[in-house]
Amino acid sequence: YNRHRYYNPDVGRYLTPDPVKLAGGINAYQYVPNPTGWVDPLGLSTCPGENGCKPTNGADAPQKHAKVHEGDAELPKGADSKLSRNGAFKRAKAIGEIPKTQHPTLIRRVKITDQEQYTEGRVYTFKLQERQIEIREHSLGHKKGNLGPHFNTEIRINGQSIPLKNDTDNHSYFKR
Repeated sequence: YNRHRYYNPDVGRYLTPDPVKLAGGINAYQYVPNPTGWVDPLGLSTCPGENGCKPTNGADAPQKHAKVHEGDAELPKGADSKLSRNGAFKRAKAIGEIPKTQHPTLIRRVKITDQEQYTEGRVYTFKLQERQIEIREHSLGHKKGNLGPHFNTEIRINGQSIPLKNDTDNHSYFKR
């Protein structure tokens, strides 16, 4: 019996995250196979019997219950990003074709308007000949559009916004 976590065999998942925080992947609630179906105190045996590790209590497959439907909570866009904040900033500079060694000519703070709390984001302005490139940092993401933490890159010539090359996404997501 696992005394430090609660397992729900109907959905095939733990109800509490892994308290030991072992390197078992990004889903701290998963478990394979069903711990209520068989017991191996020493952890040495493979799945016993003819049916492998299928649940014996008639529970449905976890995938049936884990699907995301309209109205269900979803992970924000970019939540799977492996980039650090610094890596995402470098990517945002590359999108704007800003040389790696160039520093911003101006850094200012602006209020982010779609958050419940008062928060500010940084805007980095770079000037390259006739182009002005702004990289806006939204480290809390946005509710609108369900976007995770990211940088936006925008290029302007004579005050007019111009499209990015090859319809590149102007968002550079990073992990929190």
